[in-house]
Amino acid sequence: MEQLSYIDDCDTLGQKTEKKDIHKALVLVYQKLLEFYAYAFEMISKKGVKLALDVVLDNGRLPAIVDDFLKHADHLRKLIQKATWEIVEDIKAMLYDHESMFTLKR
Repeated sequence: MEQLSYIDDCDTLGQKTEKKDIHKALVLVYQKLLEFYAYAFEMISKKGVKLALDVVLDNGRLPAIVDDFLKHADHLRKLIQKATWEIVEDIKAMLYDHESMFTLKR
């Protein structure tokens, strides 16, 4: 769940940079998050013996959802690192250009 605030920040960055790959990765992350919540809600809304039986006989669906979520979140993290690096490089280039113009005016 520590990923959630990071995901929200990614959404903001994705919107500001208009990068389609970030948007696609966010869709997959949110899809898995909703799948997790739906399945977890389904499990905890069961009563007594049915809940205990389903927990014991669970086919590993919840761990698989969590694994998929973590994979998609990691892919998103890598895309954000790349986008951040590109922004830093753009800032460096702007600073260099500004510095060069200032040096030429002297």
